Amino acid sequence: MTQPNHDTRAGDAQTHTSLAVLVSILLLMAAYQMLRYAGHWGEVDAANALAAIRAMWDAGRLVPSTGPVYPNGYAYQALVMALSAVSGISIEHFQFYGSLLLMSWVVLPAWLLYRELTDSPAGATLATVILLVQPEFLFPLLRGTHEKFTRGLILLALYLFVRSLRTHQSPVSLSGFVLAFYLTVYAIISFNNLMAFSFVAALILSLGLMAVLGWWSQGTNKGLAQASKRLSYAAIVSLVVTFLFTFFLYRPAQHDILVMQGLVDQLASLFLNVEQDITNPYTLWITGGWISPGVYRIISLANWLLLIVSIVVWARMSLDLLRFGPRDWAMDRLILWSLYSVFAFQAALSILVDLSGGLASNLQHRIFPSFAMLAAPLVARAVIEHQWFARRHRLLALVPIAASLVFLATVSVLKATNEPLVSNKWLYHTPAEMNALDRAQTILADRRLWSEFDERLSAGYRLRDRPLSVLLESGQYPRSPMTRSILVSDVTRARGFRMAMDPPVEGDSLVTFDNGQAQIYRLRPRTPYQR
Repeated sequence: MTQPNHDTRAGDAQTHTSLAVLVSILLLMAAYQMLRYAGHWGEVDAANALAAIRAMWDAGRLVPSTGPVYPNGYAYQALVMALSAVSGISIEHFQFYGSLLLMSWVVLPAWLLYRELTDSPAGATLATVILLVQPEFLFPLLRGTHEKFTRGLILLALYLFVRSLRTHQSPVSLSGFVLAFYLTVYAIISFNNLMAFSFVAALILSLGLMAVLGWWSQGTNKGLAQASKRLSYAAIVSLVVTFLFTFFLYRPAQHDILVMQGLVDQLASLFLNVEQDITNPYTLWITGGWISPGVYRIISLANWLLLIVSIVVWARMSLDLLRFGPRDWAMDRLILWSLYSVFAFQAALSILVDLSGGLASNLQHRIFPSFAMLAAPLVARAVIEHQWFARRHRLLALVPIAASLVFLATVSVLKATNEPLVSNKWLYHTPAEMNALDRAQTILADRRLWSEFDERLSAGYRLRDRPLSVLLESGQYPRSPMTRSILVSDVTRARGFRMAMDPPVEGDSLVTFDNGQAQIYRLRPRTPYQR
């Protein structure tokens, strides 16, 4: 009988320990959000997702005839419905709590992919930690939307593709990985068609880069030729599946094309200076969204470090590529370099789109997580390959590195959760505010109510999955002359003091409701037609 390989068992134990620690890190981050707000928080995308889930639940169809329909995919709504039915947890409670706990699944596909791209379990663990301390990556995971699954599926698809290149000598294993890859691609499309389109575009751009590298190496790099051939199949089939989904399988996804039609005009206004009053969305967000630009830089430190270090590593790799050519590069190194290049190009292009004012001026925030997913293994691989600290001093070097990662994780969680201590974009609400909105449904049915400076209370109330008979208005838009009732709470006053803004309450307004922490004011009529 053969004896078990002790090195293999030790490696498996180390792998299991690493995965357990990584999952625990994400669960601690989720626990912070749950304990910090105790379920009293609201966010627009999560509220919209809940409305789409409820409409699908009531209709029993993927595309309900009444109610809101999420145009970019149906998978998240269907998944929440299935999990709610199996677990017995209500849909709204799943949005508050269940979706936060499920985000920990991202660790497994991330670690598996990074093990392939760094060719090291230690590199996989380091790359995963680097990814998890990125606030722009954490923010979508902490919301009650599809992104916690879509991001994980993108990582899984890339892992299956890279892994299939290593199993070309086993037809059975190869067939399994290829089939799993295409099923995963369809899952990405069904969760979010736009994000899938970005992923397929990255595959196509990577194919172009590899074609150039293949021409340069003159066929001497066998791994490059194999990867290019497999990538061409993956890109073409994925593009066909995306087309079929958009035009035949899920008709609401055609809305994405209507969104894209105005993009060319927006870019023309940027490059040709047709419009001179284009605002910078990042300047407005930094100055208005956080208590100070200095605090914003601190809580965004992980993003900037990853961006700068990864660019330096990529530039060094590119110089080596120009000097020596791709013929001696390993397949995983080529794939990592090309994928990072195309996702960095998409991130740079998204900044131009944001400056043009297209797609709600927040595309860069949606693309950066994809960029971070490839920048993390690039940096981790450089650390592992170059051994930036000596072996005998490794333990001493790990202490400041671990302390730095803990600090970055802490400040990143503060940014990802819009911590009120540093953010002006508050997401939480109080029971007294919800009680006031409940009362408004009775005394102000079919009327208008100014509720906050933004959608803070309206999103929180919609996430409670209760019927809304009053039209909630916020300070994001000019107040309608028909809006005669104003909701003001202690939280609203504190937030207004922070932002130097006042609720639109006049001095002689009447108090029609007061529970001690929230009041509803009624503006006195100024004309015979007002009441």
